[in-house]
Amino acid sequence: MVMEALEGYSEKFKYDLVGHSGEESAIPFVLNREPKNEKERLEVLKTMHAHAQFCWSGDHTLQATHTAINDLVSHIIWCLRVRVFMSL
Repeated sequence: MVMEALEGYSEKFKYDLVGHSGEESAIPFVLNREPKNEKERLEVLKTMHAHAQFCWSGDHTLQATHTAINDLVSHIIWCLRVRVFMSL
C-alpha cells in the first residue's frame, strides 16, 4: 500500500524501503528508486515475504528505529548543507 500511495512522488521524497527481522536491523528492499510498475512492486513484496519466511526469530525493532532516525537526520543535514551551499 505504501508503494501504491507513493507512486509518482519519487521526485519529492527519498524513496527507500528498509525492513528488519530477527536477524538484521536494516534490510534494504528498495534504495533510491521507485518501483516503476506492478511487476517491480510485486518483486519487492516477494523479496520481503521470502526474507520473513526464512529468517531467524527475534526482534531488532528498537535498533532498526534508531538506525532509521539516524539515516533520516543525516539526510536532512546533507540537504540543508546543499541548500546553504547553493545559496552562496
